[in-house]
Amino acid sequence: MRGSMFVLSLIFALFANAAIAANWIVERTTTDVTISEDGKSWRAVSNGTVVPNAHWIRTGPRARVLLSKGAERILYRANTLAAISVSLPKGQKTRVTQRTGSILLAVKKRRTQHTSVVTPHLAAVVKGTVFEVSVSKSKSDVRVDRGLVEVSSGDETVDVPRGKKAAAGQIGSGVSISEAEETSLTSTGLVGLELAAIKSNNNAGGIGNGNSNAGGNGNGNAGGNGNSNAGGNGNGNAGGNGNGNAGGNGNGN
Repeated sequence: MRGSMFVLSLIFALFANAAIAANWIVERTTTDVTISEDGKSWRAVSNGTVVPNAHWIRTGPRARVLLSKGAERILYRANTLAAISVSLPKGQKTRVTQRTGSILLAVKKRRTQHTSVVTPHLAAVVKGTVFEVSVSKSKSDVRVDRGLVEVSSGDETVDVPRGKKAAAGQIGSGVSISEAEETSLTSTGLVGLELAAIKSNNNAGGIGNGNSNAGGNGNGNAGGNGNSNAGGNGNGNAGGNGNGNAGGNGNGN
């Protein structure tokens, strides 16, 4: 009897672990990030929260949240509303339904298309890449930092390579391709820069404690002086005094 109970417990644990592995998990988050199944009742998330399938995540005006699933990452920026769905039982495919705001995705390269982002204006499908999707009331943009993204709107489908941006308005208006604006990610070639910053303690906007914060006192604070701050005094500051400052006094200004 005890042996049977042990086997059942083991099987249950294996299924539970497999279910968790198939879902996205909140790796790091600021305050003012909430989750909902129906878009009506919302609750706050915290580091380690497992995102249930087909649930909406909403970020406030200054909030950010980083989701992870294995080696893959999805970063929600401020004022973003998007739902995450995975194919069960193993979660090989991820579908993001994005209504507003901006998300940055870093997904592993595979042989088959396994990640898609659907907005009111377009759909983006990838095998593996780093790209950003931004949604406003009138249009959606897809900027590609690495790899190749297939973007479709209505009957038109185009491949968007690294360094390009696709834009689409109302369905049927077509997809336009242009050079992507230089960003901190594309100009330096460090496409994982922002993701790495949020993963570690070197964050802006109050995610965790640590040095190299923007506008914070000491470690992980906002609005004063400390080491490696932006807009304050100390070593490695932007707009202040010290060593390695930008726009201030000291060495390496």
